[in-house]
Amino acid sequence: MRNRIVFLGVLSLFAVINGCSSRSIDPANIEITVESTGIISKDRDIFSGWPTVINTNRGDLLAVYSGGREGHVCPFGRVELKISKDNGKTWSDPEVIANTPMDDRDAGVVETDKGTLLVTWFTSTAYVDRILDRPDRTADWPQEKLDSWKEARDNMTSANCSYPEIRKFMEQVEQEGNAPLYPPTQWMIRSEDRGKSWSDPYHVPLMSPNGPKLTKDNRLIWAGKDESLIAVAESFDDGKTWEIIGKIPSYPAHDPADYHELDIIDCKDGTLISQIRNHNEPYSFETLQTRSEDGGKTWTVPRSIDVWGLPSHLLRMPDNTLIMTYGHRREPRNIYVRFSDDCGISWSDPHSLGETTGDFGYPTTVILPDEKLLTLWYQTMSDNNNAQLFQSIWSIK
Repeated sequence: MRNRIVFLGVLSLFAVINGCSSRSIDPANIEITVESTGIISKDRDIFSGWPTVINTNRGDLLAVYSGGREGHVCPFGRVELKISKDNGKTWSDPEVIANTPMDDRDAGVVETDKGTLLVTWFTSTAYVDRILDRPDRTADWPQEKLDSWKEARDNMTSANCSYPEIRKFMEQVEQEGNAPLYPPTQWMIRSEDRGKSWSDPYHVPLMSPNGPKLTKDNRLIWAGKDESLIAVAESFDDGKTWEIIGKIPSYPAHDPADYHELDIIDCKDGTLISQIRNHNEPYSFETLQTRSEDGGKTWTVPRSIDVWGLPSHLLRMPDNTLIMTYGHRREPRNIYVRFSDDCGISWSDPHSLGETTGDFGYPTTVILPDEKLLTLWYQTMSDNNNAQLFQSIWSIK
């Protein structure tokens, strides 16, 4: 049967995590048990979206996301951080760690082998021409809301930016006469003291929802895009600077500008795979996959993996099984998980982590103790258009 996987490694996964005794698992009948699903954001009047969650070296869970929002597209996004010290049972109040005059979106995070936290995001002004400058979109707005958006647009200047490198970027756009439509640009901050303090933002060459990954041999590697550049970068100095090491080709007749939201993972044999959100025909809104056998220098032409849904997040388990989580934005609307024990060549049938409604997606997954995993995503509430951060704690049996 297509995409049927033999999960020979799941047994060792749980032994590695917990030191537990072995148990028999029928690889042809893998089942997922969702043990709990809940909301970790607390303010139902604020839209929170596009999270990334990681395990830190000290045993905490750390999540970053775009918070403080009025909607999917708005002027007010900022980068926020939450921490759980009890494996997702409770989460800290949000801490704002970056807030530019633009809309700050799609936060990613990784911890390096030196314990440095790197947080990424991109800035956008799409709300201006997509919504604010269109009377048909704002005709029924309360005057207070319209005034607040116009004030945010008018305050979106380099003079109101406290971050030197972002202010310099804004000044250049303003000198060219293109403000307030600043082009999407990607940024990074770093913390060497476990998040107590953060650097000023600095420009990085790529954007992706979840940011860089740390490989098994402690390489900091990143798959992402910048306009039509679809590429892989590596940092050799703990995330301070980034070098493009390889460019990803496009499928025949595809426009690489319509490739989006890459993620990357390394496999047991060192093979790198990256998965891509595709808006081209054929395979529109399917996940494409590309592979590198030489450490990221060259990449195969992207291929369909026969998965409709986007974007995907990749996690490598201790036994080298890969887990892919993604949003399926047509009926049945779900957060799905699939497994691969052959480095992504084939994937299992999908397993549901829960039916969803409205605007949702961008799940990310981490390993918990006691044979459990935690997946975090965003989803609008049934009674309003504000999105909250949802989590599921689940297990495999």
